[in-house]
Amino acid sequence: QVDVPLLTTMHGQMTPASSFVWQHYQGHYNTISGNQYRTFPPLPRAYYGGGVYNAIDFKLYPFSPDKDDYLLCLGRLSSEKGTHLAIQVAKRLGKRLIIAGKVDRVDADYFRSQVEPEIDGTLIQFCGETDEALKRQLYARARCLLVPICWDEPFGLVMPEAMACGTPVVAFARGAAPEIVVDGETGFLVDDVDSMAQAVTRLDSIDPRRCRQHVERCFDAPVMVAAYLRLYEAILASTSPQTQDVAAGL
Repeated sequence: QVDVPLLTTMHGQMTPASSFVWQHYQGHYNTISGNQYRTFPPLPRAYYGGGVYNAIDFKLYPFSPDKDDYLLCLGRLSSEKGTHLAIQVAKRLGKRLIIAGKVDRVDADYFRSQVEPEIDGTLIQFCGETDEALKRQLYARARCLLVPICWDEPFGLVMPEAMACGTPVVAFARGAAPEIVVDGETGFLVDDVDSMAQAVTRLDSIDPRRCRQHVERCFDAPVMVAAYLRLYEAILASTSPQTQDVAAGL
């Protein structure tokens, strides 16, 4: 117990291991998306301060309106990230797919059984885990980023990273994706492999500049900092614990 206000930021899902801690937590807390908050059970002793989106260092991501004809799937290779579904989309369309990301030990069997056999070096390419320079280059030149997530991901930094480079995102409408992607303006929100493949054929309607403007306005680091400052000030100004609605865009 401390005698100053305490704010804890939730970054993941509630698990059996963390549930005991949260049920006894007595401070303020915030989430990184509205969807994340809605998936949490009531916390009887804690005080919800609102949501603050994660952010990127916007200026580090190069803008490119000119795109190469490949699809990109970037991130940890796992079943919940849906890498195998991105492969299905690429094969259905006959479009080159570049896969980039790490394979954790817990996901090794998934990679060996569902991803690795599909890698042919031509249509389906795998470049492993990238450094920051290569990652940004892949974002900037991709036709789009495919995000076929199979879980309710609380945020997902790959989406604003890609859009900052002027690259549209085609994502399953799960987790926080509907809060990050503006459907029809910075990409498309879809429900399955069929609709994801169809969305790829409509990418010409997306203006790369609109993608970048959206990220600068909503997901640049100063935006997040300002939101946290408002949250801190609201907590300090409150005379009694209460819910504060000080979210940035939530």
